[in-house]
Formats: sequence, structure tokens, C-alpha cells
Amino acid sequence: MTAHFEHHQLVALLRRAVSGYAVDHALLTISRVAARQLAGGLERHETALAGYRLAMVVRALLEEDAGSAEGARRLEEADLGMLCDLAAAAVTSQDSAFGIEAPPNAWSWTHRKAYQELPDQDQTHVPRSLVLYRDLAPELQRETGFQFEAAFARTHGLTLDEAWTAGYGLYRRCLETGGAPFSAEDLTADPRVGSIDDAKVASLLGMLSCDFMTYRSMLGVPDGRHPHFEPYNLNPFRKFPILRMPGGAYLVPLPSFLLRRVTHGLYYDLIELDRAGYVGMVGQAFNAYVGRVLDGHQATGLDSSEGRPWVVSDPSNALIIRSITRPFGALSRATGDREHLTRDLARNGGVVDCVQGLQDMMNDPAEAGRYATAIEGRRAVGLLVGLEDFYLANGRLVRGIIDEELRRRGRPAMGAQIQLAHITGLEAICAVSQTADLGLAVAMSDKCNDEDLRWLEVDAYARYLSLRMQLEPREPTPQILKHAARRHLDTY
Repeated sequence: MTAHFEHHQLVALLRRAVSGYAVDHALLTISRVAARQLAGGLERHETALAGYRLAMVVRALLEEDAGSAEGARRLEEADLGMLCDLAAAAVTSQDSAFGIEAPPNAWSWTHRKAYQELPDQDQTHVPRSLVLYRDLAPELQRETGFQFEAAFARTHGLTLDEAWTAGYGLYRRCLETGGAPFSAEDLTADPRVGSIDDAKVASLLGMLSCDFMTYRSMLGVPDGRHPHFEPYNLNPFRKFPILRMPGGAYLVPLPSFLLRRVTHGLYYDLIELDRAGYVGMVGQAFNAYVGRVLDGHQATGLDSSEGRPWVVSDPSNALIIRSITRPFGALSRATGDREHLTRDLARNGGVVDCVQGLQDMMNDPAEAGRYATAIEGRRAVGLLVGLEDFYLANGRLVRGIIDEELRRRGRPAMGAQIQLAHITGLEAICAVSQTADLGLAVAMSDKCNDEDLRWLEVDAYARYLSLRMQLEPREPTPQILKHAARRHLDTY
């Protein structure tokens, strides 16, 4: 149906489509469907009702504020598919979607589309974030000087362990009750959220919930001057996954966003405690995480400090891996604008600086320092791995901007011997490498030297290898994510 409408009509059409529904009842319907889907009552891969699409419908409902006026229609489950299709089309249209102007060229528009659709579909951030924040980061508090556990407890009146137990318990409650509304008193009495008193429940809800007015206040049009993430997010559920309903009850319309918030979304709370401390701590924790992913691959690493590389080598090949926590800022992710992307990629300590470091290690033994013996005399390949969203990293747009900046600095272009990937790419290729007993350095060297494979995203290359080699299972799960799920999760 959406194919018959011009781009600029889609957002208006979506708003008109939801305007006749009673908001309270519509939210309950969406909450019920989302909870049932996560609990396995619907097909997990039913794209029409994907969480990010449901979130866009909620956004449109709350923007219109139809309320529960007499005569308003009740949103039935049968209506949701078409509303979700409209929402997805509006978000990715080539015109202004919810105030974010689309760029004029195809690559920039594709970048914007990927960064608006894909982040909320990825569930690997849950176990990965549990490793980062619950296993690795606490061990780095003394070294980094950021005592975040004590600071969190002082600020919020409950510990991080209590916040995780309660948040995950509430997530399970949502799945088991079909997304039913709840009160603060319900949580205090619910053993699933742990033994926390009224004050701690109030603190938790203060961190995770907002009313309709606050939600709407976060839907302003980005103007490029905001210093942090939220003004550029298409839905505020990333920060506030719980809605306070007009009658006083609480509702989790999309439980997957709650689980994301109490794992990956901890950065909202930690960065407010000490921005510089958080940035330094998460950089070191992520580099240590990369080392954990490389377990079993005979990786060489001096320590886990941010920016320190890891080297995996065999007699003929050397793979040099560097990590970066945030390849892009929030504005460039939302717009895909070339100027915004260039500013982020070329920033101090950003992607271009990391690529230069890889070039130096690959081409100059003196720059390799204590890694030289693992690199000299071998075919060297570089891999830059990002923690935050790094979609289409090997695509023409991102690589082209990096090469332009390298030339401006008097440097050669990257070439295929330097690859870019989100951490999911490294996790995937490591899992395939171990399952197939294929050397990691060999696998990445083969990718770079094959004209048909070199520009694939690394996770797509891992899937290709898995299919070609007929691995079982077809998409091996990285051991580090399996272990995290076993330790911390029971229904994930």
C-alpha cells in the first residue's frame, strides 16, 4: 500500500491513521503483542511486527494524543501490521521523517536507513553489555579511577546489582503477564525483582520511566547543537522504556527496549556520573572484551588499554586488530549527511586516527614495537572494530570519506588490507574460524585478497564461509555470548 504514496505523504498518513484510536487501549494492545512475541507466542522473525516498527507506531500515537475520548476506536491486533508497515515506510522515506531531513544521495540515505532500522533489531548487545558492565568494567575501577559502582549507589540509592536484578525481573514479569500494566506496589511485592523496598523501586522507576508529556518533549527536531544522543533518537524508549499512564499505572509497551536499557543502556546513567571517567573506562573494558573474543586464537596483546592493538598471526599472515568505542556521533547516525560523517570520522582519536595507526604498524616495523616479531615477514591485514553502531562500515560512503581525509593528511588510501567492522563482525568470524578450524588471520587475509568478498561486511563474510563450509550450526554463536547468557539470563 505504501508504494502508492509520495514520500512526503507517509508521515502525515501515519499520523492520520492512528488519530482515531484510543491511546490507552492501543498501548495495551501493543504491549500484549510485543510481550507475546518475545515469549514465543508469535514468530520471532515476524518482520511486520518487529519491535522498532511497533515503537514507531507508539511514537505516532503519543504525538497525536488521541486520548481515550468517547467514541475513539480500539486498536485491534489485526490493524497493527498495516500501521507498522506505514511506520517503517515513513521512517525510511527519502523525505523528512519525523523532522530528520533525508540526504540527497543514495549512499547517505542508505546509511540513514540502516542506522534508523537496525540498532533496535540487534539482540547481541544484551549479553555483550553484561560482559562489559558486570564482568570487565568492575575490575578496571581502580586502574581507571572511575569508581562507578559506588557512585551509582550514592546517586540512585540502589546498587547496580539491584538495578539489574529488578530490571531483568520486570522484563520477565512483562513476558509472563502478557505486558499487563503494574504499580510500584506490585514490584515491591514481586519476588522476580528481588528484595528491594519502596524507595528503591521508586528510584528504579525514576530512571526508567516517563510520562506522556516527557516522552513528547523528547521528539523535537534535531538542530545539530545537542551534545548527546537523545534528541536524535527516533524513539525515546531507549532511555525511558516504561510509560507512566495517565491513571498512574506503569506500562512497558516493548519489553525488548527494557532489557536493552538495563544492559546496553547503562551508559545513560554512568555517563552522567562522570563523562570523562566513563569514556576512559568503557574504552578499556571494550578492548579487554576484544581480547576475550580472541580467546583460542593465540592473540598477542600488551594490555587492555584503549587503543592497544591485538595481533593474531600464523607463519604467513598477521591480523592486527584495534578497537574504538564510538565510530559515529548521534547526529551523523541520524542524518547520514556527508559533512556530519566526515566530522565524526576525522575527530581526534576517531576512526581515521585509528586507521593511521594500523597503517603505521603494517608498513613500518619500528612502529610495531613489541608486536614486530608477530608481524614481520607476514602478509599483514588490519581490522578496526567498533563497539557502538558501525553499520555499512566497509561500504563506499564510509571508506570514501576516510580515504579523502587520509589523502588530505598526506596519507595513502586504506586499500582492502584494512577492514572495518562492528564487534558483531569480529564475534562472527571468530566463531566460524573456531568451528571450522580455520585460522583467523588466514580467513581475513583471504577476504581481503578476493575481489568478490573484500567489501562485504565482516559478519556477512562469516555467514558466507559458514554456508560454503556447511558448518553446523550454520551461524555459530560466539562462546563469550553463550557464557554470558548462561551466567546472567534464563529466558533470553
